[in-house]
Amino acid sequence: MLAIGAFRSSPLTPNAVWTLSGFQTIAADTGIWGALGSSVLYSGLTTVISLVAATGFAILNVRTDVRFRKIITPMMVTLAVVPNLFYVLAWSMLGSSEGGIISQGLKAIGMSEVTQYLNIMGWPGLVLVTAVKVTGLAYLLLIGPIRNLDPGVEDAAVMCGVPRLKAFRQITLPSLIPALSATGALLFVAGLETFEIPAMLGRPVGIEPLSVFIYGYLDSDLSPDYASATALSLVFVVVVALLLVLQARILGTRDFTTVGGKTRQHAPLSLPSAVRGSLNVILLGFFAVALVLPLAQIVIGSFQSYFGGYETWTLAHYVEAASNRRMQGAITATLFIAVLGGAVSALLSFTLAYVIHRYRGTKTALLFKIGTWVPATAPGIVLSISLLWMYLYTPGLRELFGTPWMMMLALIVATLPIAARAIEGSVVQIRTELEEAARISGASKTKSVLTITARLCLPSILSGWLLVGLMMSGRLDIPMMLQSTGNQTITTLTYAMYGRGEVAESAAAYCLYLACLLLVVCIVALTFRAYQHRQKRLVHSAQIGNAK
Repeated sequence: MLAIGAFRSSPLTPNAVWTLSGFQTIAADTGIWGALGSSVLYSGLTTVISLVAATGFAILNVRTDVRFRKIITPMMVTLAVVPNLFYVLAWSMLGSSEGGIISQGLKAIGMSEVTQYLNIMGWPGLVLVTAVKVTGLAYLLLIGPIRNLDPGVEDAAVMCGVPRLKAFRQITLPSLIPALSATGALLFVAGLETFEIPAMLGRPVGIEPLSVFIYGYLDSDLSPDYASATALSLVFVVVVALLLVLQARILGTRDFTTVGGKTRQHAPLSLPSAVRGSLNVILLGFFAVALVLPLAQIVIGSFQSYFGGYETWTLAHYVEAASNRRMQGAITATLFIAVLGGAVSALLSFTLAYVIHRYRGTKTALLFKIGTWVPATAPGIVLSISLLWMYLYTPGLRELFGTPWMMMLALIVATLPIAARAIEGSVVQIRTELEEAARISGASKTKSVLTITARLCLPSILSGWLLVGLMMSGRLDIPMMLQSTGNQTITTLTYAMYGRGEVAESAAAYCLYLACLLLVVCIVALTFRAYQHRQKRLVHSAQIGNAK
């Protein structure tokens, strides 16, 4: 539907005609080259910074005995769930030379003259805010593959006289190339699509990446130019195709399987006290900059009569949000979409990743691989228009328009690339010999996949479920196009409140939803921990029985 829309005058009118006007418009628009250059620079910088940071945090969590390493995963999960809209709003307040928390703190300690240099607008602020935000997503995509690495090969190199750091650099890191390249490609494409952050921190100073440029076609004063916007979005298909070719050339025919029948977990490395102390300071500093200050800004704003003011404080916004039936319905619908939709997306992604890597070279695997990338090639607003057109003209789905089911189906499609990248890194590390051993012992193909591969990938599947569910609850573009008056998500409702100037009220509504979401996350985490405890007890009982 996206490709068809590029050759149609409009996807939403019955009088649409076939035309090449979209391609003619973008070919004649000289501003597109500046937007394309800004997008590549913006996405490239944020991808490199977030990928390096996420890899370092994941290694600190898995391989070291740093004291505060246990806060890394909760910190990254929280960082990933915060919607871009509110995150960039908080940072725009923090970077304000007048009303932000940082400026207020500097004024309180007698450094008022420094506040004039606070300016979050422009390239430094744009790259910093995006890289910090994306680091949470990159970490959650990489923690599974890094945790699954078999330390046996690295230990063998150390026993042969190779220094630990050199063995890690030349053996362990290269085995992460599939996960790093897939995550890097996804982050690069996601950076090309990001709209909220560059629109608020870049557009006011003349920085317009491709996503903002495309939105300009849809936000025309005369009429939305769907054909040009959709035609320009096809550029993303070419970018993704080139990234896939590059990834294939990097990987070549090398074997990256590391999880076998005798795999064990890494033992934490004991670091010198000075190094451990420095890493603890870095962790706490990142935690403060990435989460504490932005979330504190939102929370403080929710208690103020207007967002950013420090004169009066009130609980009226929370009272209104808790008693508002539309708000209650929006929270319920968002939680429903996040929990059920995230589960469906994670299970579907595991199936796709399994076929892609177990049946590599077949047409089915190639089709599935393309299918897991295509939804990531269009900006959210263009993808939502394509899905809207498809659903309205598909018998059976038309009746679901405006319901949470329709929004959930669309969000599953939109988040499929993220779920697939979160899981495929673990699938590629599981040796086929484990399933073959089960088949020789009499297990069916389905049973061997479910009881061995799926169970070994269970941490990545669960993290993918959590990640996708959280991201579904924070998407704005797709629900905004597919909602109805009686069925809204928390993001569309709070965005509408913000558009009406009710900024403090929308901040209170978001904080209330975040509390509900954290409650659900805690319930899921406790359930998984209880399951792990039960499995350990069963294994222990079996060992005692065998000993007897």
